[in-house]
Formats: sequence, structure tokens, C-alpha cells
Amino acid sequence: MKAMKDKECTCEGRVFPEPPCDVFRSRGAVSTASIEAAWKCQVENRRTGERINISKTYQREFLKNNPGITERFVAANPKEEPPKRTDGFKKVNHLTPKTAGGCPTGAGNLQPHDLLCRVCKKIDDQFTDWQAGTPDKWHQHFRESGASRTRLSGRTPSSWKRN
Repeated sequence: MKAMKDKECTCEGRVFPEPPCDVFRSRGAVSTASIEAAWKCQVENRRTGERINISKTYQREFLKNNPGITERFVAANPKEEPPKRTDGFKKVNHLTPKTAGGCPTGAGNLQPHDLLCRVCKKIDDQFTDWQAGTPDKWHQHFRESGASRTRLSGRTPSSWKRN
């Protein structure tokens, strides 16, 4: 998967956890429900006093800290649906999954799914399948990703190659 990311990616997105957010805890160590509750809560805007959903706050902060990322994504991925510009991203991925105790609101563990190219979305889909206990879907996702097996042949197990 890292070879796919290195060779086929057309975005600036992240799909692999990085330190210090790459700690996976055993099931039950952190409640998935508590993580989801933290993501859904609202914070108060100090300037206006308005209550704002954390997902909208995250989008605003992400775009402020990554100027021009939406424009670069759209230019490099013209066939992808462009990300929403307001009201929060459609989906935000946890690089360390919630079921493994991934931080619910820390920017180091979050990646807007809207800003992933099709190859990175396929990698994320594979992690989701593994998390759900269906790793056998790798072949299907890989083929659908359009990633070139030839360019990856030196780093890809022979069982993944078409005969």
C-alpha cells in the first residue's frame, strides 16, 4: 500500500498514521462512543459566542493551515468530486481508527476524506475493511483503484498480480 501511495497518489492527503498518533490501543481501552461524542460536540466561538460543531471548526482550521489545498486538489484530480467549502467536510478519516483509540479531534490523527485522490481512498477503504474484519476485499479495491501493477511489481507480492 505504501508503494501505491508513493507511485500513484495525486493528492496531498495522508492515509498512514504518523508519530505521535500511531499508537493503537487494545479494544475496550478507549470507548468508540466517547470518541464519536467528542467529535460531535460543539465549541463556543470566543469572538461571537456562537456554538459551532467541531467538524466545522476542524474544516476551517484545516483550510487555514493548508492554504490552497482545495484548489491544488481540484487541479490534480479533475474527475474527483470537489470538496465542500463550508459546513464541514463530508467525511473525516481517523488515521488511527476510533476502535484502536485514535484521537477524535487531534489534527495529527485526522484527514479529510474529501481531499483524498482515488488511490488514497482505496487505501483507506482497505483499512476500513481490515478494521471490519474483511481483508479479502484488497484485490477488489486494488483493481478498482486503477493503480498500475507494473510500476509496483518490484514491491508487490506476486499473489496480488494478475496472471
